[in-house]
This record gives sequence, structure tokens and C-alpha cells, in this order.
Amino acid sequence: MEKQTAVEKAKKAETERKAAEAEKKAALEKAKKAETEKQAALSAKLFALEKLAQAEAEKQAALEKAGKLAKLQIAKQMLQANVDIVLIMQVTGLKKAEISGFHDGV
Repeated sequence: MEKQTAVEKAKKAETERKAAEAEKKAALEKAKKAETEKQAALSAKLFALEKLAQAEAEKQAALEKAGKLAKLQIAKQMLQANVDIVLIMQVTGLKKAEISGFHDGV
């Protein structure tokens, strides 16, 4: 009778061990899936940040170009009013070569 009880206890323990092993495997698979999803989310976030940085750089370049065009327009108007190139350089921050291109056409 004791032998039978010991065998039943051993079978029960083996069944519980297998169930625990199956739970552990399921938990590991769930953790792996969560890690994969986390990595995908981080990749998407990185992509979005890169696009944002690119858009910001393009915006900055456009603003600089617009500022440069405004300065060139001011320089052109000052040249048409016969203002000295040195003064135009001081006011606009443009270089003499940039202003001289307009000077020839005025």
C-alpha cells in the first residue's frame, strides 16, 4: 500500500513538474513576444524622430534661404538708392561678392 501511495505521489509530482514547465515555457514565449513588440515600437519611434529631425532641418534650411533672399532684396534696394556697399554689408551681413552681383546689374 505504501508503495502504491509513493508511486501515485511520484506521478502527481511529475504531472505538476510538467505543468510548471509548460507554464514557464508559455511565460517565456509571452515575454519574447512582448520584447519583439517593444523593439518594433522603439523602431517606429526612432523612425518618427528621424523624420521629425529631417523635417526640422528642411524647415531651418528654408528659413535660412528666405532670410538670405530677404537680405539680398534689401541690398538690391539699397544699391538702387545708391547706398555705399560697406554700409549695405553692415546692415545686411552679406559679403561684398554677394552684393557686387547686384551692383553690376543696377
